[in-house]
Formats: sequence, C-alpha cells, structure tokens
Amino acid sequence: MSASLVSCVFSTILKKLFAVPRPALAFDNSPFFIIGKTLCGNNSLPSGHSITIFTTFTVLLFSFMPKKLDYKILWIFFIITTAFSLALTRVGIGAHYPLDVFIGGIFGFISGLLGIFITRKYKIWDWISNKKYYPVFIVLFLICCISLIIRITHENLIIYYFSIASLVVSLYKITTVYVKK
Repeated sequence: MSASLVSCVFSTILKKLFAVPRPALAFDNSPFFIIGKTLCGNNSLPSGHSITIFTTFTVLLFSFMPKKLDYKILWIFFIITTAFSLALTRVGIGAHYPLDVFIGGIFGFISGLLGIFITRKYKIWDWISNKKYYPVFIVLFLICCISLIIRITHENLIIYYFSIASLVVSLYKITTVYVKK
C-alpha cells in the first residue's frame, strides 16, 4: 500500500515536471490504425503504467524471494522479464517512448523499495489486520461491487468482470473471517 502511494506521488509530480508530449502528438500518426482513444497529451514522461508495474513487481520480488540461490536467480530473472514485457507494451501501442518506460521502471523500482522500507519501519498498516475494522472493509467492498455492476451495465468490458470476481471473493473471505470471531 505504501509503495502504491509513493508511486502515485512520483507519477503525478514527474509528469507535471517534464510535460513531454506523447508520440501521437509529436509524430504524424495517420498511417497507423489506432484502437481506442488517441493519447496525445503532454504527459508522456515517465510512463505511469511502468511505474505501477515496477512498483508492484518490486514488492512481489522481495515478498516472495526464494531462499536457495538458484531459485533466487530464476525468480529475479522472471520478475524483471515479466515487468519489462508488460511495460514495453506501452511503447508497442504508441502511448510512450522507450525512455518513458525505462524511467518509469526506475521510479517504480524506487517506489517499491521506499514502500517496503516505510511499511517495515513505521508499521502504518498494522491496523488492517484488526478485526474491529472488518465491517468498514465489508461496506467498502460492497460499495465497490455496486459501482462495478453499474459500470458493467454502461460499459461491458471484460476487466470489470475480473474485478468484480476478485471483489466478491475478497468480500466472501473477509465476511467469513469476521463472522467466525
């Protein structure tokens, strides 16, 4: 959670600081077939998606690090390869330059490390495991489910179905743990 907040701050500040035009704004994109809305603002550097991807994968890297050296090397290679593969899709769809993705990856890695440090040092998220706050989470999950159902009725996108499935499973799990007391 701390890592995500740090990455949001980095992304917001750096995009305003650099104000680099996106490729669709800088180049003639008439020979390309663009699916969806053309991204053409002055917020290309750094790639926010890359920051998010590398923040998440940095936390995963250190959270699930194997003990054996052979497995560590494979794990690190897998995480870095997967993160770069996902982040480079932003270049492939024409939303960013390769440098945007690379710099976003660096700031994502830094965000992940800072988030891990903040969480371990200050223990600001320990209250989440306290069962007295579970009713708040249950209500928030229900609100999110309702919001997603409304979104599904307006925009029938597959990602919303994945999101609602995840929320329903989380809602079920937290409710059963809370009820068992």
